[in-house]
Amino acid sequence: MKKLKKKENIIFPPKIFWGVLIIITILLTHTIIQKIFFIKKINNLSIKNKRELKYAKDSKKHQIKVIGNRLFDSENKKIILIGASTQFFGYHIYSENLFWERYEKLVKNKVNLITIFININNLQSKMRYIDKIVEKTHKDKVYLIITPTLSAEEDELIKKFLELIPNNIENLMKRYKDKSHIMYGIWAEPRDISWNTYIDLIRKVYSKRQKKDTILVVSGIDWGARFHSLDDLVNFGNIILNYHYYPARNEEELKEAFKYLKEVGLPWDRAWKKFPVIIGEFGGVWGNDFSSKLDLEFIRYICDQAIKKELSLSFYTIDPEGKLSIFNDETTNFSEKGKILIDLTKRVFY
Repeated sequence: MKKLKKKENIIFPPKIFWGVLIIITILLTHTIIQKIFFIKKINNLSIKNKRELKYAKDSKKHQIKVIGNRLFDSENKKIILIGASTQFFGYHIYSENLFWERYEKLVKNKVNLITIFININNLQSKMRYIDKIVEKTHKDKVYLIITPTLSAEEDELIKKFLELIPNNIENLMKRYKDKSHIMYGIWAEPRDISWNTYIDLIRKVYSKRQKKDTILVVSGIDWGARFHSLDDLVNFGNIILNYHYYPARNEEELKEAFKYLKEVGLPWDRAWKKFPVIIGEFGGVWGNDFSSKLDLEFIRYICDQAIKKELSLSFYTIDPEGKLSIFNDETTNFSEKGKILIDLTKRVFY
């Protein structure tokens, strides 16, 4: 066999090969440089910002689902909802700027749920605001409950209201069917109807769902206070039971109510073992003495009991409603009640 000269051993690749090799080298170099700067950026973050980064990463896929008696995201991580509610999309009229400033303050403090009460008799005039809160909550990784409500001054409209609920909720579910962070309430505070009538209403709304994994939020009757039969609800999948709980008219009555509930327990003590539960509104009093020393003590007590069982909570209200509000007057400063909410988010999310 003829022995090849040294230069005859050298076979140069085609020009295309060299071009591809150069491109791959550039891309790899760029990726390595990006990682170096990213690591440097992370190491320079404050402790608080590192928490925010982790929180954002954990919420990357913004979905909520029911498994058993708990709530989970798309990666099967357990979710506890801590939030606040508003009538801005329903009956209350006040500065839009103030509402959004308060919303941003809540998001900054890790609140992960907003509940909006809507007035279906005046829905069209509020749709641009509802569209906006849907998009903002989706962008901010905040979960959203949309629920019809009827003011106490409109009890004579209950019959008509019941007729309107199914189709109105269906229209909302169709409008936002591509959003997986929304839950739909049936009626915020059902009242002056029989339990069987209410079950029929739940069944009608349930049949309107656009997707099987759509979650419905079912409040108790008698202003959200109780469920007459949990057995009537077990065949409905993907529901959350919603309690509104104000046991006393004023501080004097609350003293006795507080002793009583510590002995006999809380309304959801049985329900949470079968269903996901959210305490959608709560406080010691419903008539007078809002944010009194005992009322705030009661609110803290409910928070403590809920967190022990990993239940979700929502505070009433974001709106300017005096001592009921989680904010002071016309500002974005948290009230004493609001400070309890923010302390709660720190306990749960930090």
